[in-house]
Amino acid sequence: MKNNKKWSSLILAMWIVLIISLMAYNILEYIVPFSKEIKWVENSSISYYLANSWIEDGLFFIKGRSDINEKNEDSKSFNWKVSYAYATFSSGWVLPPLWEWNSNYDDDDSDWVIDHNWNTILQWWPFQLSIWNWYLETVTDFNISFRVPDLDWWINIVTWYKPETLSWWTDLAILTWQLSSISNTINSSWWTLYADDIFDSSKKSFSSNHLDLFDDNFTWSDTNWNYWIKLKDFYTNNCTWTNSWCTLKFSVVNDLFLSDTDFVRIPYLEWKLDVSPNWDLPLRYSKIEAKWKSMWYKKELEIKIPRKTVNQAFDFTVFQ
Repeated sequence: MKNNKKWSSLILAMWIVLIISLMAYNILEYIVPFSKEIKWVENSSISYYLANSWIEDGLFFIKGRSDINEKNEDSKSFNWKVSYAYATFSSGWVLPPLWEWNSNYDDDDSDWVIDHNWNTILQWWPFQLSIWNWYLETVTDFNISFRVPDLDWWINIVTWYKPETLSWWTDLAILTWQLSSISNTINSSWWTLYADDIFDSSKKSFSSNHLDLFDDNFTWSDTNWNYWIKLKDFYTNNCTWTNSWCTLKFSVVNDLFLSDTDFVRIPYLEWKLDVSPNWDLPLRYSKIEAKWKSMWYKKELEIKIPRKTVNQAFDFTVFQ
């Protein structure tokens, strides 16, 4: 038998290996990116759902927190390739908190704006504050301001600019307020705010334009038909002890028309409150921020938990 010295089988084998290698390379070009994409989707999903789990942890903390401890906070964090964090925010000395205002006409950061960050108050959307348990030990530090939104702030620097004001033609109340404790309630009665009591849109500096509702000039009547009650006296007698659960509420009770504009109606007023530097108040909503990072993906979530409120129907009993 003669030996085969042509090596044809070796050449054939090399071609087969080359073809298989090229096929494997092309397959890997599709498989590797796909596998990476699946891993990215997996990490993204892990971040989202585990961030949600920390939201649940924050909700559990707020649920278990007693009313006396409604300003207590909780936070946890861990940092590595996989990391997480959550925190609660339940109180502040300036309301609304910085960068959390909701007025659509108060988002200007130009140099001529002295002060901004205002929230809205409108009909059927009042705002309420929890002020019991000596949250306001010194009531003289309680400063609040209401103003007309600056509808055309972009021409503020024009010399003929005229600030918007509420129409003075009506003697209807614009804003009313009430302070409710566990056993009694006082209403603003004759000391409601009228159009002339609301600041015009040019009053951007809060520090020099605010109302002192705890001033002796403001007197109230309670549900027992007692009149001429001073707000600070009612607060001292009814709201400074534990479990008094006092709530101060402000409500818009009539339509808002601008002056000199053919009765143009505006949607809301703006408000801001300051109790600094000595005190802080529970926020209307306890905020929970949660985040989770899985490798290169991080998900941040935020929810707000409302506090107990006074029934909105009480706004009408003031005038009946």
